[in-house]
Parts: sequence; structure tokens; C-alpha cells
Amino acid sequence: MDNTVRFTKNKEHLAEDDVLQGRYKISSYINGGSYGAVYQGIDQSNEKSVAIKVNTSNVENFLEREINLLRALQGSKHAGKLYGFGWLNGSHYMVMDLLGPNLSELVQNSAKKRFSQKNAIHLAIQMLEAVEDIHNAGYLHCDLKPSNITVGLKQNSDFSSSNIYFVDFGSSLQFKDKDGNRLAARNSTFRGTLKYASLNAILELELGPIDDLWSVFFTIVKLMLGYLPWDGANSLKEIIEMRQRFFSGQLLSELPKGLNILYDKLKNMNARTTPNYNDLKTALQFDLNDKLPVMSEMQ
Repeated sequence: MDNTVRFTKNKEHLAEDDVLQGRYKISSYINGGSYGAVYQGIDQSNEKSVAIKVNTSNVENFLEREINLLRALQGSKHAGKLYGFGWLNGSHYMVMDLLGPNLSELVQNSAKKRFSQKNAIHLAIQMLEAVEDIHNAGYLHCDLKPSNITVGLKQNSDFSSSNIYFVDFGSSLQFKDKDGNRLAARNSTFRGTLKYASLNAILELELGPIDDLWSVFFTIVKLMLGYLPWDGANSLKEIIEMRQRFFSGQLLSELPKGLNILYDKLKNMNARTTPNYNDLKTALQFDLNDKLPVMSEMQ
């Protein structure tokens, strides 16, 4: 039986004070983007806060992809719980856990606008755990970046015991069937965010787990430096050229040894490689065993 969620196209939207499934009341707007809006809501059966995501775009399958991947990830500690989904007043919606701030917000609110190397590594190891769960479910995220990685509502100042969650699965791509067999190779239109995207994604070539891993790598660099060396690039050509200079330059070598080991492993992988995630996490563990300083990131 195919349990895949499919929606039909509607044009109107939900609003504050709407009640979904006789239970979830939309209370306040949190944020939004080109595809959807996120609201805080209340589960009126227990007064628990929830997040309600509404499709506000004309992209019919945007929320379908998100729901199908979240359903596949239920049980992963790095995926928020999905409580329900449906449509009301012409809008498709999903109800899920209300999570904490994303890493982009946290780094901007930190004292130095970047994280200490050791604290970034704590987060990076969890990113590898989370991306492994997604890939084992047969999907690629395709848009990993600091703003799509959140922490739980409860967190400690150096992230050593915080739990991270991946969010915004609207760009996700299924690459394996339900039996774990690799789907036929196919090229696709660009999906993701240029500054964090792999070269395969930028060139619209076949994607695989390696492409999410490159986005994780670039996210770690962003957290450690507070910027990406190609942040100021104004064209696709410039992004590629500045990235190549970074890989061959002094700045990469000055980052922690574990991150350089991770880079060496990633550059030897391709879209068809099945990653050894434990091996990748072990590379980063090298830095946790080193004497990198641990710092509070809270102002």
C-alpha cells in the first residue's frame, strides 16, 4: 500500500485563530519564506505549544515532500515529531514539534558572531548523525545550511548536550526506494542555497549523499569562521572560483585537523558513494580529544 501524501492545489491561506482538526489553534506568526509560513500554535487538548507550517506558495508538492520525509524520520532523535497534516480554508498544513532557534540565529546572537571550534564540532557530529538518518530513510535533504538546523527548546551554552534537528524538507529528494535500492540516476533542476550547495547541485548533476555532506562541511566552516569565504560572491562563476581558492589556500589548513581530515574524505567521494558515517564522525572526534577550548556561546 502506498502511504505517500499527495495534495491538490489550493490558493487561499490559513490565518491566526484558525483551529485545525478541532485541536490545534494558530496563535502567532513565527517566520516565512517563498514556500511557506510557520506559526506557533497551541494543542488545546493539553496546552502544549506546537509549530504549524502552511503552504503559501503555488508549488503543489512542497509540503508533500516535507511531510513524507518527516513521516519516514519519525523515531529519529534529530527529527521533530509530526502530529498531523491536512488542509483547511484552501491551505495545506502540517503540525509538528515547536523547536528552538536555528544555528544562523544563534551564531548571530553569539558574542563573537561565530562559535568556538570545539563547540562547532559538537554540533557537526550531530549533523552527521542527522544526515545519516535522512539518507537511511532514502532521502537527500538538498538544502542544509545554518538556518535549516535548529536546536531543541532546552540547550546548554556549549552545545555539548544539546540536540539538533534538521528542518525545512521542502527541497528534499528521494534517492532510494522503500527496499533501499538506489533509484535510477537523474539530473534535476537546482534545489538548495548556492552558498552551501555542492558543485554537483550547482551544475544540476546527479545528486547523492555526498552532496548533503558538502553542505554540512560548508555549514561547519560558517559556524567556525562566522562567514564563508565566498559570501561576497556575486555570480555562480565567482562562487566556484572562490571555493577552489579556499580549498587550495592557507585558510583551510588553519582550521582544525579533524575538519581537514573530513575534507580529504569528502573529496574522494561521488554521488554513488555510500558514506561510512562512523568514519566521518571519527574524523571530527579527533578535535574533541584535542585541547581545543570550550566556550559559552551565550551573551
